[in-house]
Amino acid sequence: MIQLFIFLVLFASSLGAHQTGLSYVDVKEDAQNKIVIEYKKPLGDSKADDIFIRYPLKCAQITESQQSVVDGFIINEYELWCSEDGLADSRIWVEGLVSSDRGVLIGYEKDAVVETSLLRATTPFIHINHKSEAFELFREYLELGIVHIWMGFDHLLFVLGILLLAKTRKILLYSVTGFTIAHSITLAFGVLGVMSVSILYVEAVIALSILFLARELLREDSDSFTRKYLGVVAFI
Repeated sequence: MIQLFIFLVLFASSLGAHQTGLSYVDVKEDAQNKIVIEYKKPLGDSKADDIFIRYPLKCAQITESQQSVVDGFIINEYELWCSEDGLADSRIWVEGLVSSDRGVLIGYEKDAVVETSLLRATTPFIHINHKSEAFELFREYLELGIVHIWMGFDHLLFVLGILLLAKTRKILLYSVTGFTIAHSITLAFGVLGVMSVSILYVEAVIALSILFLARELLREDSDSFTRKYLGVVAFI
């Protein structure tokens, strides 16, 4: 019962499930070298205003920025013209990043070719048409995943619930592994644009999953499906 009390106290402070905490810059260039920029920053990120996107000197903004708020993000959209050559072999910089920032995920798309890069204080630019090494991309996304989980209080609370429910180390290992794999898949899908789900629905599902674990702790039923197949529940 003491374990449940601690769990519920922590749960109450985490009802607002977190976003990834990243800002996003989507750069789309068509065959005529018209460039559309979509800059998304989290509503709750007070430091997002400190970030400045610097384009090559040959680029000029040709439309007014249109701002909207969608799914917990402030979105600014505008167009650029960067000469007849477009952005080929150019660099886009993000200024104002510090080492504690989670970074800016920037994507460039032209002729069905997509490049993505996680910009941090140590590497604050993307080099268009300059492919990164596979290991470098793996390292970037591994770092993103680790930071995302450890900075997300709701994730840690969910793992705590699994820890309290697991009967053995083997079950605990399977459960945490299942949660990590499932979360990595959904995070990758979201980052790569494979699927897009409203942050409001995501927050609701995360909060309900934590509430579900709290209910299982309260029942203390050793024969329940959740306790028997905790690894499956964690993966789902």
